[in-house]
Amino acid sequence: MNHKSFQITSLILKYIVRIEKILTEIQFIKIPAKTKREFRRDNNIEIIRSASKLIDTDLGEYNSQKIVDGHVIPTKKSNLLIYANIRNVQELIHNHSSGEKLKNSNEIVKHFNKLLYQHILSIGEYGKFRKLSELPVDLFDSWFRLKSHYPNLKLESFAQESSSWLFEETKNYNELIKSFIFLFEFVDKSPLLCGNQLTAISLLQLNLYLKGYNPDANLNLYEVFYFLGSDLENSFKISKSENELTPFIEACLYSTLKQYISLKNDLLRIHDQTVVRKVNLGDVLSPRQLKILRFLETNKRISRDGARKLLGVSFMTAFRDLKNLMKEGYIEPKGVGRATYYELAQESLAPQDDKIIIEDFDLSLDDV
Repeated sequence: MNHKSFQITSLILKYIVRIEKILTEIQFIKIPAKTKREFRRDNNIEIIRSASKLIDTDLGEYNSQKIVDGHVIPTKKSNLLIYANIRNVQELIHNHSSGEKLKNSNEIVKHFNKLLYQHILSIGEYGKFRKLSELPVDLFDSWFRLKSHYPNLKLESFAQESSSWLFEETKNYNELIKSFIFLFEFVDKSPLLCGNQLTAISLLQLNLYLKGYNPDANLNLYEVFYFLGSDLENSFKISKSENELTPFIEACLYSTLKQYISLKNDLLRIHDQTVVRKVNLGDVLSPRQLKILRFLETNKRISRDGARKLLGVSFMTAFRDLKNLMKEGYIEPKGVGRATYYELAQESLAPQDDKIIIEDFDLSLDDV
């Protein structure tokens, strides 16, 4: 797909490195299957709520929960139907497998557009490509006014070519950069008669899920673009006027990084509620010992000297912490003598009703 040029700036590189690191950390956050399903439901409620803020007005938790739980009937006329359709698209994304290759990416644009707008617009509008002389229907689409006019462009061919490019495997692009290039071009051309905005976001969610950048399809892209607000339009206009995609990609990556951090923190809280025991006065673990367990969640092993450096204490204090964790059955030693290191015990930590509250990580430009 032909697109405007861009530069890999130090800012873009920093964002991508941070995101890749967070994705690796998320892989090591293990939570029970039942808890994972509950988290997915709660996260879908937040996705619906974020979609409502991006589209119109905040639905609130109650209405968002109603939609996720299937209490909005698709055949019934309702102003909530668009969100029921978004929920259905989310379920469709979940039904794919991470790493799966789409058999027919050319049809995915029309298919997603039909799912999003069925029962809302007439059958002659959704899943259709517009003529060059037609303006896109602006229903639930606040970006349609950003489009340009391309008199020689065949919109259906563009949509098929760009979606094939998005979903194909390539080593030339980072998948996040590739996704935001696709978004820019899709907004700029607006090939569909209706729903270009929501269709593009849904396609990005699916692509990032298939490529391993959307863990369990829990990344809230609606919140990414809602958070950007007018900055998204401003960066779009700057990129357009300069004929260079860098400002748009930087803005999208910054907001996406915030969502990755939020997702990781949410998963850590759930992990600590269901796996790690609470530290109270008189309980068996100290904050230092919890720090060792947290380290082992992502690093798999730690030596005695490594524990000393991690905790910033004396060798004997670190050794006593390690011995206490062994005594309680949290870790087990490997190797002998000075080569001894420690891993998490094979038995998972038993869930308790107590929990640990992990402080949120506040992101600023200085952090990245």
